[in-house]
Amino acid sequence: MKSSMIIASAAALFSTVLAAPHLATRQAPATELFFVIQVSDDISGANVNAAVPVNAPQSTTFGALLAGTYFSKNNNGRIKASSLLAVTPGVGGGAVQCTINDALTLNSTINFIDIDGNPATAIDVDITDLKVECEL
Repeated sequence: MKSSMIIASAAALFSTVLAAPHLATRQAPATELFFVIQVSDDISGANVNAAVPVNAPQSTTFGALLAGTYFSKNNNGRIKASSLLAVTPGVGGGAVQCTINDALTLNSTINFIDIDGNPATAIDVDITDLKVECEL
């Protein structure tokens, strides 16, 4: 009886120790919502996606979102682009509204912005310091 108790206790301890690394590597499910905006340089054809957090406590800039990408590396840290495209306009049931510099809007119905304002030609505009904020 005593030996079976020791074996049972050892088995329980052993299974707990084996389960611990598995539990430590588990991550909480992602609950954050992101609105993805494609930033494009229509002159070079380059583009990159920026994942903007929805309902963030404060707005962010394209410079912060795209630091270290092709866009910032090839322009001395400045982000230059000619258009913005909503990649995930249906996120949040299509109710997310993104505002850029309190003037431009991207959402489920307005999903493209010609930043330079000239539909006839592509002109790169420095958007590094433009603030972007998305709300549900």
